[in-house]
Amino acid sequence: MTPRLERDFLAADLAAVEELLATAPPEDILGRMGLEARREEIHVELAAERTEASRTEEQDVPIPGEFLAVLPEGRRFEIRRPDGTVLRGRVAEDLSLDDLRAMNAQWANKPCTAHLRVVTLTRRGRRYERDVLLRLEPAGT
Repeated sequence: MTPRLERDFLAADLAAVEELLATAPPEDILGRMGLEARREEIHVELAAERTEASRTEEQDVPIPGEFLAVLPEGRRFEIRRPDGTVLRGRVAEDLSLDDLRAMNAQWANKPCTAHLRVVTLTRRGRRYERDVLLRLEPAGT
């Protein structure tokens, strides 16, 4: 079973147990005890899954490339690396909508150095990277 499928199964199981507990008669003490025990087991399994992940964060990683654009409302950016691949990610929360619009006006389709915060999450041997744009500078700086 894949980790996502297992997590979905546990979430569905938890919802079913919660529903049964809500409708179980108060005088059914043994039934309620069994459901409460199962609810606790599910919570422990979900917590164990969350703690299996490790997270690392690198601050200010310079990436050369061509700034394509930022979506101010969606707070997403795209940069084309020198090898032609397109790097996509989010923008830092401290950049205002005006900052993002100015970024498009100044940098769209121009070479630059993007400074990113790279967050890496490793879970069950799989790596996931998330890039957050901090700022742009002229290429070569």
